[in-house]
Amino acid sequence: MEAVIRHLGLDRVSIIGHSDGGIAALRLAASRTVGVDKLVTIGAHWALGADDPTRDMYAGITAEIWREMFPHSYDSYQKLNPEPDFERLTAALQSLWLDSGEDGYPNEAVRDITAALLVVRGDEDQLVSRANAVELADRVPGAKLLNIPFADHSTHEDQPGWLHAVLDAFLHDR
Repeated sequence: MEAVIRHLGLDRVSIIGHSDGGIAALRLAASRTVGVDKLVTIGAHWALGADDPTRDMYAGITAEIWREMFPHSYDSYQKLNPEPDFERLTAALQSLWLDSGEDGYPNEAVRDITAALLVVRGDEDQLVSRANAVELADRVPGAKLLNIPFADHSTHEDQPGWLHAVLDAFLHDR
């Protein structure tokens, strides 16, 4: 993200990141290497504790399970990648999701975020707990928390109308 922002010559940005994109956006905002004015995370962990049940879920994911659960993303990957290796991709994702080191989740570095932050979570999100979202919002001064009912990990797909109304207000200071 940082390289793209710099390549485009942008001095200040607002970022919306879903899931892993939200984690990357949190890391970028905490690093303060680029000017982030506003940040929206949707279904994104700020930390993944050793006892978080999502760890077991991530550890159990295989290429075969992924293909069965998410055939559309598998098909897109196969179609778009000139040299597809889905097993390698799955192993890399699993390593990313389970990384407890400095290159993994931003953890307490989120306290360094100065951007306006909106933390969004679907009430039925099977990956990011309500507690995790609240903990993130509590660590960033002035952060807002939106827990959307009747939505899972992808609130932008499950309840776009509700989410868009809040995004509009947040991004336009209403």
